[in-house]
Amino acid sequence: YQFRDASTECNAQRGLRISELPRVLRIENLSSPSICGFEYTKKRFGEIAYRYKRCPHLVAIPISQLVFRIHRPDMRYLSINILIIALAADLFYGLSLFKRDVAEESYMPRLSEVCPTVRSLPKYSNTPFSNISPQEQQWYQNRVKKVVGAFALYLKNAGLKDVNPSDFLSESAVPLIGLAFSGGGNRAATVGAGEIKALDGRETTSITACTGGLLQVTVASVGLSGGSWTVASWAADGGRKIDEMVGSGLWDYTRNIILPYEDFKDNWDYWKSPIEMIKRFTTLGLTPSVTDFPWAAGIRPIQFYKNLNDKARTFSSLRELPAISSHDMPLPNVVVDVYIPNESGFDPVNLHQININPFNSRITDPDTSVEIDTQYLGSNAKYCMVNFDTLERVVGVSSSVFAAIVTRVDDFNIPSIIKTVIKTALGVLGPLGVVVAEWPNFMQNHEGPFKGASIFKVFDAGISGKGTPVEPLLYLGLDFIIAFDNNADDKAINWSNGKSGRFSYQRGQRPGFPPYPKVPETEAEYEDYGYKSQPALFGCYEKGVPMVLNIPNAPWSTQSNYSTFDLVYSKDRVRAAIDNGWNMMTQAGDPKFGKTVACAAIYRSSQRLGIPQTEECQSLFKKWCYSPGSKPAHADPYPPNKYYKTGERFHPEPKTDNTGLTETIVAENANAKPPPATQSIASKAWGWFKNLF
Repeated sequence: YQFRDASTECNAQRGLRISELPRVLRIENLSSPSICGFEYTKKRFGEIAYRYKRCPHLVAIPISQLVFRIHRPDMRYLSINILIIALAADLFYGLSLFKRDVAEESYMPRLSEVCPTVRSLPKYSNTPFSNISPQEQQWYQNRVKKVVGAFALYLKNAGLKDVNPSDFLSESAVPLIGLAFSGGGNRAATVGAGEIKALDGRETTSITACTGGLLQVTVASVGLSGGSWTVASWAADGGRKIDEMVGSGLWDYTRNIILPYEDFKDNWDYWKSPIEMIKRFTTLGLTPSVTDFPWAAGIRPIQFYKNLNDKARTFSSLRELPAISSHDMPLPNVVVDVYIPNESGFDPVNLHQININPFNSRITDPDTSVEIDTQYLGSNAKYCMVNFDTLERVVGVSSSVFAAIVTRVDDFNIPSIIKTVIKTALGVLGPLGVVVAEWPNFMQNHEGPFKGASIFKVFDAGISGKGTPVEPLLYLGLDFIIAFDNNADDKAINWSNGKSGRFSYQRGQRPGFPPYPKVPETEAEYEDYGYKSQPALFGCYEKGVPMVLNIPNAPWSTQSNYSTFDLVYSKDRVRAAIDNGWNMMTQAGDPKFGKTVACAAIYRSSQRLGIPQTEECQSLFKKWCYSPGSKPAHADPYPPNKYYKTGERFHPEPKTDNTGLTETIVAENANAKPPPATQSIASKAWGWFKNLF
């Protein structure tokens, strides 16, 4: 087997037979960015040392070398299994070299001559926007100005009695509102899209439900895991109406994430760019994980395929999009959990969290409060980097728990040789490497628990219990938060059980953390109050905390408790999930519930201004507000473990197909390639391989 390279200085490389390989290979100079080729010299005791040769005119790096460098530079010995991955990878892709795409090249991670400033942040204060950088503060202040202009229309749509909209039309009086989208794979992504639609003032059905327009007066949105797919994808698409975005074919959940097409060339093109990204990743001395490849790489074509343009390739570049630079949509945020590699264990409640938005990436905990410009994410004390913050990497790490799907490789109807490649990679990475990725530590020289470590581990924050990411919104000092709880914490029936709310409350009780309103203390109380299937307002009778409206996933127009690990959805299921999200947020279009949301939105502002609550809002609060020891009269006596027909529950008859996606999906791009035929993937793939040799 010969390692090939296009550089003229590597023409004299020696061929290498499998039988000549020793049991252990020693690799040197793994971290140089100007590497190509191999040379080897026999050492004592029969050991062979392979040293990379430097080539100034590097065109591409063989996959074989790529796979050799999936370990950190400080690892001196590598298993022979890594070469097996290299051989199998070359068999699959047919060539060791890829022609570089010039457009893709500009978005590869690369070293930067400019290094970022790591800024210390003030400790938590409930003063709005006081805990962030001046640049981001300025963005929020400009967004608030836009919100002031839209708030009168929102209150008009809500139709509240005895409320004067002019009372709230100033920058100091207007309510500050945020949205938090939970994890839950495709379930959370699609249901969350319906919930966005329910708040959109551009939608007639949402205006009729009295919830339309709230989206236009929201300042920030946060997504975790599956919820991050919704937040990031919608932002990268420029904040279009959900019908238009999904109907355009942007979200293509009908395809297998590993081999989505029947045609070999299409699959080649599908993976070529991600592989080039991983090659660059390893050339810089970084360590890819299964979260990076194939998980994050596979998310990109499904979530961002049609909106990857020059201004939406990295998370930091989102700030250049017109909708964000003009402050016309909420600022998107994604959260991941982080810990240092030498920690043998951790307390989930005390685990650190990185909040990533187009401007900054930060940790805001009592023991360390620091941020860095997101465009330099991937930098540490040794080197500075740009283009590390690709959309797929940020979203992929936020949803890294789903990378564990790769471990179920035997369930995939794919060629056995590809299964061998994946299994071998998993054997090298180990179980932790499946869901945990390594990032350079931008706090390496900063005082605190991360000082001295060159890298830290990042992973899906849902693993530690932060299923619904409200904390970044708490740090902003907002008045009203809607928490979309599409988790599946009750594993027996795959619905939410209030775990994330209890976690946020417990964390908020610790010194230095932002407080969270009181919630039912146990799952039994949560279910007894009916909150497994119905909305709940928390914080109605407390001071010093924001109002939080919790919207749980529930069977309105469809039974949307889909498995978190189900990554292939039919178009009908996508439409049904979006419909159900709309029904959940509007309570099937009930205007009274829409008025309740409006009452909650203005409540903290009214208190600051000394405006008494209206009788209408008082009546609605009695129905929907959580009051410990006072069970709601409308509490459901059952868990939502099946679909209930009209008359079997208190809800009015569910409305279906509110999103209007039937026509738009039918009218999607006629040239789009159909999903692969499940039964024929393996046989067709074997035909591809035979034709290569």
